[in-house]
Amino acid sequence: MSLMDKLKADIEKKFPEAEILTRKADDPKGFRFLNIYQDDIEIGIEWKPNVNFGLSQWIGQKNEISGMYHPPREWYKTHKAVYHRVCSILSNK
Repeated sequence: MSLMDKLKADIEKKFPEAEILTRKADDPKGFRFLNIYQDDIEIGIEWKPNVNFGLSQWIGQKNEISGMYHPPREWYKTHKAVYHRVCSILSNK
């Protein structure tokens, strides 16, 4: 199981009402993306080899491609760190 698969499973367990979409590059070692939607919050997470997890969030812009071409606003080195950040955002809505 990849780190992004684990992240998705952990978020689904804690926030079963959230909608989570995944995308990945054709290259199995390439970028991976999660978009998490809950109420009017969207969180975009990307994982890049050797760079780790990038996170951006938007409020009131539920759109499948919101922010798709913008670089992440925050970077995290570990699965645990980005998971806690997602929990913080979704718990404080």
